[in-house]
Amino acid sequence: MGFVKNQWMEEQERGYSGHEGDVCFPCLGPGPISNWINPNEIQQGTCNYCSTITKVFPVSHLTQVVFERISLEWEGLFEAALPRDDETGLPFLHEHSWRGSG
Repeated sequence: MGFVKNQWMEEQERGYSGHEGDVCFPCLGPGPISNWINPNEIQQGTCNYCSTITKVFPVSHLTQVVFERISLEWEGLFEAALPRDDETGLPFLHEHSWRGSG
């Protein structure tokens, strides 16, 4: 498979597409999201949004962090709609086994 197709498949699997460039903390704005940025992702550079030379991190990392935090709070619509076992709270059927049986 080619690079573009592999990239597309990865984006489909994780549920969002990546973005290029770097962003600084002032452009991110106030709030707890800045606390979730991995310190290993921070480097000195130029922000692609305000053109300031400061500490920046990849927009793709920010997207990943936000998506992971949302995933912690909410289930996928399909998984949430499955009937659940009263004792364990787990779905009786897995999304892929249910979809494949039709």
